[in-house]
Amino acid sequence: MLAIISNAEEIKARRARLGYVMPKAPVVPLHRVRAPVVTAPKRIEVVPDPTAYEYRATYRPTVKALAKVVAGYYGVDLEEMLGPRRLKHLTKPRHVTYYLARQILKHKSLPEIGKDLGGRDHTTILHGVRKIDKLVKSDQSLADDMFYLAHQYKQVTAHHVYWGC
Repeated sequence: MLAIISNAEEIKARRARLGYVMPKAPVVPLHRVRAPVVTAPKRIEVVPDPTAYEYRATYRPTVKALAKVVAGYYGVDLEEMLGPRRLKHLTKPRHVTYYLARQILKHKSLPEIGKDLGGRDHTTILHGVRKIDKLVKSDQSLADDMFYLAHQYKQVTAHHVYWGC
């Protein structure tokens, strides 16, 4: 589990430590955007852009996108991380990916996560999740890493939803 922060000052301090910068202009979700109101004597029909809604409805965050963010953070090759090798510098990012996938992508089951991450068994995913969960409770720097990676992943997903990438 991620740590629960109780006050606003602690949240601001943690965000500053992790390099989080608040956006200058407010970000508005696509479903909140409305066409400008035009006042005219005749009746005007305002039709929203159907592609924006269609894309938002069809895009689902993926485990592969999460794995890319984690691999980039730890400086390992994505294919190596998802491969069969059991080197220590590959297993930690792999387990972190399992943990974050379980925390963020709640609609995915353990077998689905395992299938998306190189065809691994669901018990392998469960072992990695439990291992990182135990470490997060005792290691504050790893908890900060989890917070940062979750934030990075959510930014990537928001970019995909907003821009249609």
